[in-house]
Amino acid sequence: MKRRSRISAVTLAFAMVFMTLASQAVFAGGGQQKKSDGTIRIGFINAFLTTPYQAPLDAAAVKRAKELGVELILVDGKADSATMLSQAQSFIDQKVDAIMFVPADMAGSITIVKAIHAAGIPVIGVNSRPDPSVENLLATQVSCDLEYEGEVIGKLVASHFPQGGKAVTIEGFAGTEAQQKRTAGFKKGLAGSKVEVVQEVIADWDRAKAMSAADDLITRIPDLKIIFAQDDSMAFGAIEAVKAAGKMDQIKVYGIGFMGDESRAYLKSGELQGTCTQSPSYEGVTGLELAVKVIKGEKVDAYYRTEALPVSKENADSIDHGFNVN
Repeated sequence: MKRRSRISAVTLAFAMVFMTLASQAVFAGGGQQKKSDGTIRIGFINAFLTTPYQAPLDAAAVKRAKELGVELILVDGKADSATMLSQAQSFIDQKVDAIMFVPADMAGSITIVKAIHAAGIPVIGVNSRPDPSVENLLATQVSCDLEYEGEVIGKLVASHFPQGGKAVTIEGFAGTEAQQKRTAGFKKGLAGSKVEVVQEVIADWDRAKAMSAADDLITRIPDLKIIFAQDDSMAFGAIEAVKAAGKMDQIKVYGIGFMGDESRAYLKSGELQGTCTQSPSYEGVTGLELAVKVIKGEKVDAYYRTEALPVSKENADSIDHGFNVN
């Protein structure tokens, strides 16, 4: 179908590269055995290796590792905490110097973080926070404030709809920190407005699933005014559903992440009403650099926040989205 064919070439390219890399482990250095030449070795367990956001994050970390002469071993957690625990144990056995970690969900992160910490290996949280009960075991964390991101979009929607209207949310994997906190923040941003969130649905950060979910919501809620998707990729799917229903004038779509040149194009065309920044390049590079600092015994802060700036048609050209990794 034509409306399913607009997945960007950049996203597909990232996905193809990282599907190949995930089957082996990605190296900015040599093999998997413990190095005796002093080379820093960092394991990177990423729950969502090939998603549109994580792929450029991974690429930025790999690039920075090569620049620093660091060996980075990147593995695909396949959004499964049991798989990731096994990968963590493998890194422990390899005696890596540090482990960067993007959890699949908060509950599943507990055992993984505890196991790595018990082995005396520093854990660097990247992109998503682990369960609060083990945050104190992290050496440091780089991520957005997920609730604040949702709040930024909620306030933007409230300013665009002073007259109010019905809104729905299209969300990522159930149980993840992002899925929970972005919707909580969105509602916080809407507080005091006349906008009402009438339904929340899960679409697993998947563009096609988001389009299908939006199709259903548009049919069941004829006076729907607002769709908030928890990332821009799902927002693109929702836009295709709105266009197919012939309701572009009635229903406005918002996302999160300012996900590359495709987001910029959707904003400038007016099809995407608003989003906010979350640079994957910043998180990948900063996570890698923090891991190196921790290994060297340098002082780091407990938390580094990824910026969340509101983006609309008016300022889309003036803000760097951080998705192009050269």
